[in-house]
Amino acid sequence: MLMASQHSLLVSFLFEWSCGLKRFLAQVSEAMQVSERILLKYKDGPEVIMPPTLILHDEDGQKWVKFQPSHYAVVKLILGHVPNFSKQKNPSLSNCDQFSALQSMMKEELKKNVSSGGAEDVFEEEEAETASKASNARAQRALLQNAPRQVKVTLGDVDVFLKVPSSWKCADVTVQLDEHQLTAVCDFIMDGVESTASNKRKYSKCGGPSKTNRPA
Repeated sequence: MLMASQHSLLVSFLFEWSCGLKRFLAQVSEAMQVSERILLKYKDGPEVIMPPTLILHDEDGQKWVKFQPSHYAVVKLILGHVPNFSKQKNPSLSNCDQFSALQSMMKEELKKNVSSGGAEDVFEEEEAETASKASNARAQRALLQNAPRQVKVTLGDVDVFLKVPSSWKCADVTVQLDEHQLTAVCDFIMDGVESTASNKRKYSKCGGPSKTNRPA
């Protein structure tokens, strides 16, 4: 059996522990909840809240926006100002040539920026007509392994910084979170969409149906 002093000590300990727990829970419940939303608007289109999956953060705090051509938020941002956009069923930019054009620009800049030995030879091997698929694959991997984290391309009169992808199989284009750069990229993509507007078949591809990433 517990002696009176031991029993009193145990009760005191449990009381202090209970009070401490209550203070901790009160601090947790009253703590400031901080969240961040990236809201983008292009031309006269709607305001679009970019999902966290499309916002990247560097260690130095730099933020990036991932332009994923099949994602509804990206399509809505770029095409939302187009008349009757809201009436289109599952619109997409998956087959828009402007995304591959941006990747081509990035590759051209990587040729200049990659200073590792043999980088130019790698590109020459990739572009040679006699190069095998295996050679091309090695060339692509070697290029990315020696590449900087970002490259600068010029769209119109705007310098745009693009994050170098981990694989060329990815069609996404990742742009620094900067209003001028984002506008330049959207304008560039819209140029491709508008240039095919007169061709119904092509336009149905660049802005046509996609069943992925659209909210229910």
